[in-house]
Amino acid sequence: MMASMTVLSAANLSGSDARLPMHQRISLLVEQAIEDGGLKPGDPLPPESRIARDCSVALGTVRQAMENLRERGLIERRQGRGTFVRQPDFAESMLRFFRFGDGVSTRLPAGEVLEIRTADADAATASALLLDTDAPVVTMKRVRSIEGRRLVWERIWLPRPLFDGVADVDPQQVPHLLYPWYMDAFGVLVSRAREDLTIDRATAEDADLLGCEPGEPIVVIERLATTLTGGRVERRISRGLASTFHYRIEIS
Repeated sequence: MMASMTVLSAANLSGSDARLPMHQRISLLVEQAIEDGGLKPGDPLPPESRIARDCSVALGTVRQAMENLRERGLIERRQGRGTFVRQPDFAESMLRFFRFGDGVSTRLPAGEVLEIRTADADAATASALLLDTDAPVVTMKRVRSIEGRRLVWERIWLPRPLFDGVADVDPQQVPHLLYPWYMDAFGVLVSRAREDLTIDRATAEDADLLGCEPGEPIVVIERLATTLTGGRVERRISRGLASTFHYRIEIS
């Protein structure tokens, strides 16, 4: 808790933008600390009464700041335990779309990185990540499987200045969950992601990686991952077998 207590102090608050309402200034201190890594996912925040005391503000001001942070998904209250920095959970994103076997399995597909290399950004990647054309990027090729059956393969692009060390990593040493690794190894916190879904026909590469026939229907999901402040840190294209694709939405 020491890091959060250091962040939420009267001294830090006095150095923030005095034109903003006090609850916004407290919110921004927490947001900046999360972005910089001073506060990490899972870190506890002090009780609201202690924050109010340390920042020399009213308890109602702190509650307003905390509610703002909760509404934005940056912190979460755990019953009987307190308030913690929230880690956005992208681990089960693919489970919304791809199923295996009984059609309702909730098992998380295993990830296997086949290739890591450096490259110059193509036009689409440069546009997505707001890079100069031909800017250096690190790219990974990864397959996702359940019980040894490949359901999805992915191409991932990362801006090299942020992820320079990735190029030196043995593909077999890349962990299954990438976003916690980005934070732990490179200090990059993925906070949000936008996905676009389209349909395509299997290419020769799809056929080779997924064991399907060229021309079979393929679901394509393009993701753009960003930090809290909107910095674009990952472009990802996932291509999966339409035969394993499942989409459901409840409208009320």
